[in-house]
Amino acid sequence: MTNLRALIVLPILLILLIVTFFIQFRLAKQKNKWPGLIFPIFFTLIAAFLAFGATIYTGDIISLLLTFVVYLIPAIIHLLIYVIVRSNQHFKNQQEIDKMKLQDL
Repeated sequence: MTNLRALIVLPILLILLIVTFFIQFRLAKQKNKWPGLIFPIFFTLIAAFLAFGATIYTGDIISLLLTFVVYLIPAIIHLLIYVIVRSNQHFKNQQEIDKMKLQDL
């Protein structure tokens, strides 16, 4: 029974995670920088909560760190999306400013 439940829940969770990556891409493209940081902060808090929750049962520091790193992977991916999109936006804005300066001359 639990294997069947895992077969149903796991693909749904993966689809939801992929959807958050697309939403993160859209949020990172906005002019305001704060909406793009929602998902990295949210997934970091979830990773901390789950890691400390696992430590309550085991009491082992190594399992705490390992659990935290594993659950932090989505937060790192969201942060990478944010940094890459924001740097591309900055580069495009700088190109437009350079074009405007050339036209002013």
